Amino acid sequence: MWMPNPDDLKRPAYRSLAEAVSRAVDTGELKSGDRLPTHRDMAYRLGISVQTVSRAYEELIARGIIAGEVGRGTFVRASQGDAKPPFLPDSQYDRLVDCSILKPVCDPIHVDHMRAALLRLGDEMPAADVLSFRPSVALRNYRAAALTWLRRCGIEARPDSVLLTNGNTSAMTIALMSAASPGELVLTEEIGHHTLKPLCRYLGLRLKGVGIDEEGVVPADFDAICRA
Repeated sequence: MWMPNPDDLKRPAYRSLAEAVSRAVDTGELKSGDRLPTHRDMAYRLGISVQTVSRAYEELIARGIIAGEVGRGTFVRASQGDAKPPFLPDSQYDRLVDCSILKPVCDPIHVDHMRAALLRLGDEMPAADVLSFRPSVALRNYRAAALTWLRRCGIEARPDSVLLTNGNTSAMTIALMSAASPGELVLTEEIGHHTLKPLCRYLGLRLKGVGIDEEGVVPADFDAICRA
């Protein structure tokens, strides 16, 4: 049964142990279905507390690398040949900085506080909030604010022509599906929203970046692409 080298563990020990397991999975030393030592056995062999091993295993379960089965033990879920997420796993943050996805820097203290906050919210949440939906009339104030902002941009719009979405990605999806057909070319700033590239690939659209400066898209670059 696989066991990490005790000399490789550094403080905090739980995180170091989690990284050791994650590296073993990435390199293929641990494969999907391999069984890990019990909490007590791992703690005894490494000279650390059972609580430390438990915290490391919890971290690995949260990442989707291992899974615990009652009565059977703890097993590896991921392997080198399994599908990888389209962003760097936490185990690689000490070597690379991933700017491809909007993800906050998060240490264990942030996770602990988030869990505690969600527990408090769940305890204090009225049943009416859990079992009800927001009525459309609640969105009127948001629509009025959107119309005011558009007016400042020089755009006069009717209230029934403004569609409120749940964030930029939803708005871009609706806009692209409404204005472009698969195979057509979409022009955008050469540095733009991080989800636009995979979104266009999913919708079958071609995407090309246009040169930008401190004032936005460079008109000459846009004109040259349109002529081509």
